[in-house]
Amino acid sequence: MAILVALFKLASVSTLLLRVYKSFVPWLFLPHFVCIKGLISVVLINLRTRKFLHNDVVFFVVLNWLYGLSALLGLQNEDWFFEIEDGYIWPVDQIQFNLWLIDIILSTLMLLVTLGPNLEIKILPSEDGRLYVPLDSDSRFRQFFYRLRYMWAFTWPKSLSGRSSLIICFALMICTRVTLVFLPLLAKKVVDQLSELQTEETFHEIAVNVGIIVVLKVLTGNNGFFAQIKDILYVHVEQESERSIQITLFEHLHQLPYEWHIKRKTGDILKNVERGSSAVMNLLDWIFFKIGPTLLDVLIAIIFFGVAFDWRFSLIVLITAVIYIISTIGITEWRTKYRRKMIAMSNSQNSRAIDSLLNFEQVKLNCNEKHETALYEEKIKNYQKEERKVTYSLTVLNTVQNLLNNIGLALGSLIAVQSVLDGKDTVGDYVLFGTYMAQLYTPLNFLGTYYRIIQAAITDTEKLMELLAERPEQKDPEDPVKLKREPLELSLENVTFRYGVDEREILSSISLTVPPGETWAIVGTTGGGKSTIARILLGLVEPSEGAVKVGGWRISQLGRKQVRKFIGTVSQDITLFNDTIEENVKYSKLGASEDEICEAVKIANLDPGKWKNGLKSEVGERGLALSGGEKQRVAIARLLLKAPRAVILDEATSALDTVTEKQIHKELVKAVEGVTCLMIAHRLSTVVHSHRILVIEEGRILEQGTHTELIALGGSYSSLWQQQSEYSVEDYADQK
Repeated sequence: MAILVALFKLASVSTLLLRVYKSFVPWLFLPHFVCIKGLISVVLINLRTRKFLHNDVVFFVVLNWLYGLSALLGLQNEDWFFEIEDGYIWPVDQIQFNLWLIDIILSTLMLLVTLGPNLEIKILPSEDGRLYVPLDSDSRFRQFFYRLRYMWAFTWPKSLSGRSSLIICFALMICTRVTLVFLPLLAKKVVDQLSELQTEETFHEIAVNVGIIVVLKVLTGNNGFFAQIKDILYVHVEQESERSIQITLFEHLHQLPYEWHIKRKTGDILKNVERGSSAVMNLLDWIFFKIGPTLLDVLIAIIFFGVAFDWRFSLIVLITAVIYIISTIGITEWRTKYRRKMIAMSNSQNSRAIDSLLNFEQVKLNCNEKHETALYEEKIKNYQKEERKVTYSLTVLNTVQNLLNNIGLALGSLIAVQSVLDGKDTVGDYVLFGTYMAQLYTPLNFLGTYYRIIQAAITDTEKLMELLAERPEQKDPEDPVKLKREPLELSLENVTFRYGVDEREILSSISLTVPPGETWAIVGTTGGGKSTIARILLGLVEPSEGAVKVGGWRISQLGRKQVRKFIGTVSQDITLFNDTIEENVKYSKLGASEDEICEAVKIANLDPGKWKNGLKSEVGERGLALSGGEKQRVAIARLLLKAPRAVILDEATSALDTVTEKQIHKELVKAVEGVTCLMIAHRLSTVVHSHRILVIEEGRILEQGTHTELIALGGSYSSLWQQQSEYSVEDYADQK
């Protein structure tokens, strides 16, 4: 920081000395002077973003700005530094005058940065963890500027190189706008010189002016040198912004609660994230590098025509621009509803395609390929219907814009022609007006497009902001209680769980305590709330009433991450990443060594030799390249590698055939030996070895005891045991 301040002071003093003695310095040194000023601006903004400005820095900036304006004190004098000819400001050298203007602009920029608000905005989570809290206002403009603040937080680069690149892009844009003012003036001068008596000296002057025009076009044209440099630099800013948005959003999505994830549509979320992140990256680019320069051009044109020509020209430009902007905004607002509908249809089409492809097996088994194609075709037609409305409304916008532009140009041209005929202006003035208006209307013609794109970007960011406004899981305590590396006690105390808007009761006053090292089982009919108990113990959902304890401590005291770190789980629906077997096994312990992975795979009875690439073999999307038994063994190996102190088995083998189930069950019994285990099962034969069995129906504990006790009781458990006749008494004896 001290080095930055020292460099700023050195550069500031150097520029002030140059400014004082600039009358003795050849103008060829002025480009270097402007470059130094640009570097000062970069340093200043980087200091400003760190909220660190000394008083002497502010003093130097203000003094530098006042020195720059001092050149205007002699504006009315004939001996002014820049000559005045025929009512126009003609520089002794056009390039020198342009550099002087750029210098003044940079000085003003530095003043605004110094005295203005801090450019860096940090997004801090609200008290409930949300990254975005919607503004409670019906004003669309207030909501827009409120959201713009959040977008700026992502767009403004955090790195020194990114900020410097963005500042240089701004400087290049300002240089381009200032330089473009002089193109019509040079064209006028060439035409007037051509209208005069031709001499060798005149030809030389014309050639010089034409050369300057060509050079300025090469530098500042739409695809000119400045534009190319800006594109090269801005790509770094875009990449940093994109990375910031996507990482922030991805991290936030993983912090959202379980209930949100089970209700979401993956296709819609991915589409909204893609559109939203792209819109945030481009929105400020369009505002500051497209809309801003266009409005600045209009303002300069109004002032220029009022000073250099007749007030009627300024009035025409002003009225045309105002009507143009108002009509553009009005028509674009009208078109927004069609854009929203088109986006909704696009999301629906995308979701239909993803849902159909993910369930390809059911499509094939039910021979519904044509049915799915027909549904998808209907979605496409709905999207294209709304897309046509968007196109038709765009035609209306373009027609109105073209009509207004030509009316303004026609009126101005008639006044210019009359002035030439009256001898007030020259032919060069007429060319100047036409050239300037054509130059002005070129970006103005795109104003509707810019505004439409910005409106579309705002619409696209709405869904992104909705995601950021979702409440994440409750934060873990800053200083959580540390669990010991020993079997854990799992406990529910009068737990009640209600779900949905109607608060349907899933569990009612459930109390249970699984002692450390014991194996308990929960059985019962489907929909009784068995899996809900597992989710509550893992901290995936919050109970409506009651307390959840792990190791004798409430989850709120331990933190969800610590609880999930110490509790392993294997469920019926095994979740595998589309990666190798090895990567899926070590997901529970990312730093595991190769020996640890091989040991876990061996205990899980998973034979890598069955695949060509062994553990490096890909499992396919959702593990579809593996059989049901193989996926279960991968999950068991992952569980073993984690070495948890408590295990929850939620219908871990219910989807397997009887023979495979017996094999997997034996491996699971070995895996959970010595740790606390809670088994949730539908097949009673898999839980007969448990220390205690709970029978749950309609969210309540109906019966509990050992297998022998429950059989002797002759209640619900005994009835279920008899119904599941595929397991004989000998099977039970073998498991004992």
